[in-house]
Amino acid sequence: MNKFISLILLSFCITFVSNATLITNLSQFDLENKNYVNAEDQLTTDLAGVHYVSSNGWDYAWASPVNAESWGTNTLHAPLVQENWHYATLEQLVYIFEVLTLDAFTLKDDQGTITGYIHAVEYFNSVFTGLSQNILSQDTVTTTDFETGIIASDPNGVGLLPFYLDFADTFYVRESSLAPEPNQVPEPTTVLLLALGVLLVAGRKLKYSLNI
Repeated sequence: MNKFISLILLSFCITFVSNATLITNLSQFDLENKNYVNAEDQLTTDLAGVHYVSSNGWDYAWASPVNAESWGTNTLHAPLVQENWHYATLEQLVYIFEVLTLDAFTLKDDQGTITGYIHAVEYFNSVFTGLSQNILSQDTVTTTDFETGIIASDPNGVGLLPFYLDFADTFYVRESSLAPEPNQVPEPTTVLLLALGVLLVAGRKLKYSLNI
């Protein structure tokens, strides 16, 4: 009897610990049933630049060092565990990798020494608190996946690379409350118009010089 009670207590403790680090207003019952109706956004604009990066009209959160719902005792929750957050599209993953790059998520001191990384892991994971794929050694930060383009969003979708990797770093997005910064990376149409304008001006100058 005592052994049975001990097993129940142990099971309860493991369940409690596995969800001890997640920052959310939802109850354990809501989390287990994936009921996000009452979710509140714990990542506010007051935390901009600390838990996510704002760019091009969107907020980008480095949500997890893995892209699997279950990883050891950790559970990676869907983005809606925080209100307004969503899975990133392939285009947004490309933007994160090619435009923002790891540097946008890197914190440095006045001497340029890396002091940490901007992430929101504790807002979407039950156990993970940082950028480590190792449950037992969470102080070991891994950024290689991000640097090499092994990033994804929806575990059931396609990542930046054309094949599924459950150890890919996960990113979530939401529409930013901040106005898009000026001089953003031009849209392809804008680039084309600029190129045509340059060619037109160059052509006119050449014609003018030949007439002289």
